[in-house]
Amino acid sequence: MFKLLYKTTAIFLLVTVFIYTVSKFDNLQTPNDFNIARVQSLPTSKLDVLFIGPSFSYCGINTPLFDSITELNSYNLGVASAGVNYYELLLANFLSTHAEYPTYIFFNVTPITFCENSDAWNLYPIHRYLTPSVSNEYLLFNDYISFHDFIKLIRKSFFKSVQTIFNTNSADVSAIAIKKELMKKNKGYSPNNSAYNNLEEKENEQKYTQYKKYSFDEEKYKRFIQLLKRCKDAGITPVVHETPTFELKKFYSENYINDYNKKLLLLSSYNVTYLIKEPIEMNNKNLFASIDHLNTVGANIYTNYLSKEFIKQINTSK
Repeated sequence: MFKLLYKTTAIFLLVTVFIYTVSKFDNLQTPNDFNIARVQSLPTSKLDVLFIGPSFSYCGINTPLFDSITELNSYNLGVASAGVNYYELLLANFLSTHAEYPTYIFFNVTPITFCENSDAWNLYPIHRYLTPSVSNEYLLFNDYISFHDFIKLIRKSFFKSVQTIFNTNSADVSAIAIKKELMKKNKGYSPNNSAYNNLEEKENEQKYTQYKKYSFDEEKYKRFIQLLKRCKDAGITPVVHETPTFELKKFYSENYINDYNKKLLLLSSYNVTYLIKEPIEMNNKNLFASIDHLNTVGANIYTNYLSKEFIKQINTSK
C-alpha cells in the first residue's frame, strides 16, 4: 500500500514539474495580437504623457490628436480588460525598464476598473510578453489571481508551449510586424470605425447582465490609491480621467454605481492632481461602436475634450 502511494505521489510530482517547466516556453513565439503589439511597441524614448487603461483607453483616446492639441508626446498603453492589477504591473514594468519617466500618467477609470471582472489574465496574458516577462506565479504571490486561476494559466501556458515547440500554430510574422508598425504610427491608439447597431447590441446585452451581482472592490480601490502614490514618489503627476461608456453603468447595481461615484470624488483628497470626469453630453449612441466603446467620431470628440480640459486644469493650478 505504501509503495503504491509512494509511486502515485512520485508520478504526480514528476508530471506536475514537467507541465510547470514546459509552461515556461509559452512566450517564445509572439502571438498575432493587438494588445501584445501595443505593449511591445512602447517607445524607449522620453514621453510627456503615458496613458494606461483598458480597451476604453485605446479605442477612446486618439493619441496623435491629443499630441497635436497639447503639443506633448504621448503613448496609449491600453490593454483589453485592464483594471487596477494590470495598471500596477504595467507601471512597475515601465518604471523598471525606462531611464526617463513621463511627466504625466493618465489612468483611465470606469465602473469596470474596481470590479472583479476586470484584469482577465487568462484571456489576455500580457504579463508573459512584457520585457522582461513576468511569471504566472508572480501574479499568484501578488494576489492578482486565485490559486484556481493560477492553475488555469499554467494549463494555458503549457498548451501554448507545446504548440510553439511542435510548431502546430505558427505565428504570421509579417502580420505581427504590421501590427507593431501600426501601433507605433498611431501611438497605441486603435480606431474603431464601427457604427452602433441596435440589433447587435441587444444580443450582446446578455453578457452584461451578470454585472448586477458585482460589488465595488474596496481592495482594488486601495491598491489604486497606492498606485497614485507610487507615481508621485517617482516624480510623475498622476491624472485620473473617466472615458464615456454610454450604457455601461445601467448594468451595475445602484449600490455599485453610488459607491463608484463617491470613491471617484474622494480621489481628489488623495494623490490626484487632476481629475477629469466624463462629459455627460457625449451620451449619444452615434458616438459609440458598441454598448460601451467609442467609435472614431466619439474618440475624436472625447480626445478634444480631454486635451482642452487637461490644459485648462494645468493653467488653473499654476
